[in-house]
Amino acid sequence: MTAWGRVAAILLSAFLFLQVSGQFGVFTGGVNTYTLVASFDVYTHALGAAVLGALLLQYITLSRKYDLLWRFWVPFQVAVVGAAWELIELIITWFGLLPPTQMWATIENSIQDVFVDFLGVCAVSFLYELMEENKAGSRGVPP
Repeated sequence: MTAWGRVAAILLSAFLFLQVSGQFGVFTGGVNTYTLVASFDVYTHALGAAVLGALLLQYITLSRKYDLLWRFWVPFQVAVVGAAWELIELIITWFGLLPPTQMWATIENSIQDVFVDFLGVCAVSFLYELMEENKAGSRGVPP
């Protein structure tokens, strides 16, 4: 497994742990953490976007297709996925498909979530760039 593959696996494990423990209220006495902690949604969005970005970058690394265009394309792709997810949340809320205790979305929350998604994927993309630059520097290749 590549170094970036390990980063992606660690991020994915942390995200799954956070999601499962939050949904089942593992640390909150059985209460859904999304309803108990107002900012919990922000953390899961940032980490989820970082995971998606890390997995995309792992795929790109393994296929050896990384170039300058991917620096902009990966954050854009993750932002589109985040926006689609928020649209689904809004539709579920507007049509009352789930009780408000399970999902409640507003336009303001959706804008915040997409912005946090973008920050999460930009952070992981920056980390990827640092790792690639460090790897190239250790081989004597100019960045």
